[in-house]
Amino acid sequence: MPTYNTPDPQRAGFARTNRQTIAQRAALIRELLSQTRSIAELCCGDCAAQWELYRAALPDLTFCGLDVAPAIVAANQAAGVPCVCGDTLDPAALRPFLVYDIIFFGPPLSAGCDGHHALAFDAVQPGCAMFTDLFLGQLGYAGTLVCIGPKTTHMGDARRLYERIRAQRADIGLRLIHYSHATVTGAGIPTEPRLKYVELWFSSRLPDVWEVRRSGCSTDVVIWGRMTAMSTMAESLDQTTDRQADLSARIAGAIAELDLRQIEITRRLTPAQRCQEGLSMIRLAEQVGAYRLRKRRPELSEAEALRIIRSAR
Repeated sequence: MPTYNTPDPQRAGFARTNRQTIAQRAALIRELLSQTRSIAELCCGDCAAQWELYRAALPDLTFCGLDVAPAIVAANQAAGVPCVCGDTLDPAALRPFLVYDIIFFGPPLSAGCDGHHALAFDAVQPGCAMFTDLFLGQLGYAGTLVCIGPKTTHMGDARRLYERIRAQRADIGLRLIHYSHATVTGAGIPTEPRLKYVELWFSSRLPDVWEVRRSGCSTDVVIWGRMTAMSTMAESLDQTTDRQADLSARIAGAIAELDLRQIEITRRLTPAQRCQEGLSMIRLAEQVGAYRLRKRRPELSEAEALRIIRSAR
C-alpha cells in the first residue's frame, strides 16, 4: 500500500475545501445529473461545506464521507456530518458506496496538505489510477465518479487515466473536464481568480464528449471564441454546416454567461497575468481539439493533429 499524505487537522495551515468550488460542483450536478439522490466524498477531509451546500442544492439528499484519518472522521461526526473511517483502496470499505449516484474522489493534492505546494497528478496518494482500477474495474461501480486532481493536472494525465479506465470499462466515458477557480481564500479573503482543482467527470450515464469548462473566472470573449472554435473543429472538419454562423452563436452564448463581477476582477490582473491565462486556455483548447480529431482519425500522430487544429480558420 502507498504511504498516504494526511493532514494534521489541528494545524492552522490544514487545507480545507473552498466553498466556492463546492457551489460550482453543486451547480454542475443540478445541470448534468438533476435526479441525483446520493453523493459520497472519498478522502473527504473536513467535508462540512459539502454536507451543507449539497443538501441546500438537492433536497432529500443522502450524503456520506469516507476518510482514513480517525481524527478527521471524529471531527466530521462531531459536527453532525455523516462520515466513516476507512481506506479508499480497501474493497470492504468501498462496497457500501457502490449504490451512491455520484462519488467525489479527492485525496490530498498538496505536499503537507497545505494547499500551496501542489503535487503532480501521478504523485497524489492514493492515486486515481489505483483507485479506479479497484472501484470501477474490480468492484464495477456504475454511477458517476469525479476524480479531483491538483491544479497541475494536464490533458496528458486525463488521457492516460481515460484510456486506463476504458481498457477495463468500455461503457464509461469522460463527460467533463472542469477547471475550478476561486476568488476567495480558505480564510474568506478576496483574491484574484486562482485555479484550485481540475475535476475529471467519468460516468456510465453521461455522454463521452470531453467537454472543457472553467468556473470561477472570466476571460476575454476573443479567447473564448478561439477555444470554442478549436475544441469543436475535430467534430466539424468533414461537415458542410456554416461554421461562421455556428461560431457566432457560440460566442453569443458565451457573452450571455459572462459574470460582470468576475470581469471586474480580471480587469485588475496585470497584463502578464491576463496573457498567461489566455495562453493557458489556448493550449488546453488545442489539446482537446487534437484528442477529438485523433479519435476520429487514429492514423494521425499527435503532432499532425495539433498542426491541423492550429491551422483552423
